[in-house]
Amino acid sequence: MKCERCGLMRLEPLPSERQLNEHYAARARDGGNYDLTRANERQPNLVRTMDFVQSLGLAPGRLLDVGCFDGGFLEEAAARGWDVWGIEPQAEPAAVAELRHPGRIVSLALEDVGELPIGEFDLITAISVVEHLRQPQALLELADRRLRPGGVLVIHTPDLRSLPARALGRWWPPIAPPEHTFYFDRRTLGRLVERHGLHHLGTTRDVKRLRVQYVYDQFRFFGPEFHRLLGPVVRALPRRARDARLPVYGGETFFAAVRPPRRP
Repeated sequence: MKCERCGLMRLEPLPSERQLNEHYAARARDGGNYDLTRANERQPNLVRTMDFVQSLGLAPGRLLDVGCFDGGFLEEAAARGWDVWGIEPQAEPAAVAELRHPGRIVSLALEDVGELPIGEFDLITAISVVEHLRQPQALLELADRRLRPGGVLVIHTPDLRSLPARALGRWWPPIAPPEHTFYFDRRTLGRLVERHGLHHLGTTRDVKRLRVQYVYDQFRFFGPEFHRLLGPVVRALPRRARDARLPVYGGETFFAAVRPPRRP
C-alpha cells in the first residue's frame, strides 16, 4: 500500500510479531541473511558504514547500534575509538554479541525496549533496520530520548526512489514480504526525522563490494526470479570468479540526521 500524498509504502496488512519471529528463525536456519556462520560476508559493509560516519565529521563518543546482530559493527566502531552499546532482538546473535561486548547488549525488540538502563548517546545507528519494523516511529522515539543535543542518527535502508527501484519496479529485490514492512525514500525519511525534531545532515548511496556467490545466494530470498535466471550462469563460473568481490548498487542509502543543540 502506497500513500498518494507522501509516497511512503508499506505491507498491508502488516505481519504480526509472531509471523516475523517465525520468519527470522527460519532464515537463521536455512543459510539466509541471518545465518551467523555467514557474518564475515558483512564485514566490508560494516567498514563502509563507519567510513560514512567519519565522513560526517563526528568525533568518537558513545554509540548505540540498533539491531547489532552478532556485534560485528560494534567491534569495528570500538576499533575506531567509540564506546559501544547494542540492541538485538534475536536471542542467538544477541548472545554472540554479549560475549564480544559483555554487559553492553540489550536483547529486546526495539518496540519493547522502553527505558534503556544506559544514558545518552552521540551516535545511534540503525543499519538495515527501519524497513523491518512494524512501528518505524519507535526508532525515532528512541533517538528523541537518547541522542544528546548535537547527536546523530544514521539510518541505512533501501531507497524506494533509487534508480534500481524505479527501473525494476515490483521485481526490485528489497521488496521482500514479510521481512521488509516499510519502504522509504529520502523524502519520506526526511519527513520522519523532522517530525521528531531532527534535521537532515547527509545522504549517500551505498555501493557494496560483495562476493558473486554471496549475491547469488541472497537472491534465493531477495529476488528469487533472478536466482532462477542466473543459476546456470553462476554454476558455470570457476570458483575464483564466484569468490570475486564486485561493486553492487542495489538502491540502498545511508541517511544521517542530527538533533539540534539546545539553545542557550
